[in-house]
Amino acid sequence: MTYLLLGEDSLAKDQKITELRDEILPSGDALAFDYESLDGTEVEARALQKALLTLPVMGRRRLIVLRAVHKLDAQAKEILLRYVAQKRDDVVIVLEAGDTQAANAFMKSLATYSKVINVATRKRQNVFDVTNALAARDPVAACMVLNNLFAQGDHPLQIMGGLIWFWGKSRPGLSDENFRKGLEVLQEADLNIKRSRLKPEHGMELLVVKLAGLYAKG
Repeated sequence: MTYLLLGEDSLAKDQKITELRDEILPSGDALAFDYESLDGTEVEARALQKALLTLPVMGRRRLIVLRAVHKLDAQAKEILLRYVAQKRDDVVIVLEAGDTQAANAFMKSLATYSKVINVATRKRQNVFDVTNALAARDPVAACMVLNNLFAQGDHPLQIMGGLIWFWGKSRPGLSDENFRKGLEVLQEADLNIKRSRLKPEHGMELLVVKLAGLYAKG
């Protein structure tokens, strides 16, 4: 079985790959022995052929994830096309590429032998999604959005600017004491990030949790 995963949203594609991996290789042993991840920008034709011909060890099926499949060299592309045309059941292949590559001849050939999954592009999140979660008194959602921002490549200090703006805007609904405490934890987090006292992501997560607690108290 071959899946062809198309889309420009890398986070959504990673989530889909994880879902397929958990479904195909549910046990830890199967994941350790029957899973292989390859990159089309690096893998050589010989190594790809070896991976495709390796039989499962722990279960009925082996899983190969091949990212950037459109970047394989000509020989590797030929090997892959010959293999997927066999439609074997003992090896499941998940091929990943962006939408812009879907129209070329190689990708069209792959699509004829694959189950094509188009991953919808999600709206890019920003710091205001964090502040909206804080305003809704939902620290769990705020931390989840925060982690998504980090995965998108947003810098902690950029996020910090949005949190400072949010805290200032929230001044009328907060007691003097809690507003002051919020300013203190914002300053502390800023210094920790700039002086590398804490891993930036960890420091920001602590900050969001503290602000959520103070905001909830009013």
